[in-house]
Amino acid sequence: MYNYPEQYAQDIISSFNLTPPIDLSKICEKLDIKVNYEPLGSMEALLIVSPGKRNIIIDNSRNMYRLRERFTIAHEIGHYIIPWHENLQQCDKIVDFKSENTIECEANNFASELLVPQSSLLGDIKDKKVTLALIKELAEKYDVSLVVMARRILEYSDSQSVALIYYPNGNKYIQMKSKSFNKEIKDGRITKSSAHKLLTSYNTSAEVKDVIDSSIWFENDCVSDKIVEESMFQSNLGRVFTLLRVADEDDISDLEWDF
Repeated sequence: MYNYPEQYAQDIISSFNLTPPIDLSKICEKLDIKVNYEPLGSMEALLIVSPGKRNIIIDNSRNMYRLRERFTIAHEIGHYIIPWHENLQQCDKIVDFKSENTIECEANNFASELLVPQSSLLGDIKDKKVTLALIKELAEKYDVSLVVMARRILEYSDSQSVALIYYPNGNKYIQMKSKSFNKEIKDGRITKSSAHKLLTSYNTSAEVKDVIDSSIWFENDCVSDKIVEESMFQSNLGRVFTLLRVADEDDISDLEWDF
């Protein structure tokens, strides 16, 4: 028996000879798992395992977008595969990576490793700067959301970066910080940020990259410090996806050339 959920995901990938983008239909077929769609009320998904039956049920009343559905199915496969998980799982807020529910976190870790295998990802990010363009490129390659890909990249990156979601009311949900990132984001609306400008203008096609003073986003930061902000308006979700990274010499040079 393995000790970590990720090891079970790696075993599935190896046993079924899978490469990204991971074919979840093939996995379900091999494991004889049926995926059905029904209204579930307060749940996003349900796993039911009984003698001769293995069923994943997805709530069809929430208009779940495709990439979220892929992660949900991978999450439920994790519940089925991980030996110490029960055969009946009722799941909600599946992409809440900060959940205090250990079982749900383990299923999320399984799903993340299954959809974005570490063995493949490390080669794709080696010697590359963490940028929104890289996150988008790899999210498309692995067929996952920006949030899932950003979390995976920052998990293994040496860059001082943070990925977050910025909402119209000024609330911010931090998706992932790199291990070296230790700055504290300010509360409330960050009115001088590109993220805030995108939300107030509702320019659905806009992506903005700025090199700005770190004091705009962070508490107790020296004005002379510079950070790169890359923000993208997600019109289908009514929010902005933002990547913040401590600027390097190349970023500063690019800013000077822009002028």
